[in-house]
Amino acid sequence: RYPESLKLAQQADTAAQELGEPHLLASARALLGGHQVLSGDYEAGATTLTKAIYLAELAQEDRARAFAWSELVAVEYWRGHHQQVVAQGPVALGACERIHDVRLATIVQQTVGSSLSELGKPKEAIAMLQEAVDRLTKAFGPEDRRTSAALSTAMRTRSAPASSRMRTCRRVAATSRVWVAAIDCTAIGAPPPIWVRPTRTARVGFRRAFSGIDSSPVRT
Repeated sequence: RYPESLKLAQQADTAAQELGEPHLLASARALLGGHQVLSGDYEAGATTLTKAIYLAELAQEDRARAFAWSELVAVEYWRGHHQQVVAQGPVALGACERIHDVRLATIVQQTVGSSLSELGKPKEAIAMLQEAVDRLTKAFGPEDRRTSAALSTAMRTRSAPASSRMRTCRRVAATSRVWVAAIDCTAIGAPPPIWVRPTRTARVGFRRAFSGIDSSPVRT
């Protein structure tokens, strides 16, 4: 459905340009940017959303400005520009709070919190995400799906960010060469496993007698 909705957003933007109405043009441009992002064109989406913010400032269209800012910080997060997300966060949050939109404001908080986590600032990240959870709980209740989603994000952030997990995996791989070599040996013509009987002791005999342990040949 995204290609179809993107086409409609482009038509709306064209119509708004023809009408020349500033408020309508700012809203249409913000909508277009959002649909470009949904279609996976992050670069075009970021450019369009930046223009939408500029148009919204000129037209004093607060809702279009808040929507464009919330989308822009999300795009920068997906592009891996975490420093930029943190820098833009206060402005984006201010735009959302200006129109008293809890949903948009908490989306910005969650995005900024996730970027703080990726930048190795877990305390700041958890504080930001917890504030978003508290605001959503107060506005919509603890059982609301938006509250649950924000809580899940906060819980995931308490673990190491993806970049840290990747570094850990690389260190493990670098120090596991002996094990990797053993795997390689079995793949280049090593003889197949042989069948042997288990080692027997008096203790094993008693266990077998009372617990029914199978002493059939095992593969080693």
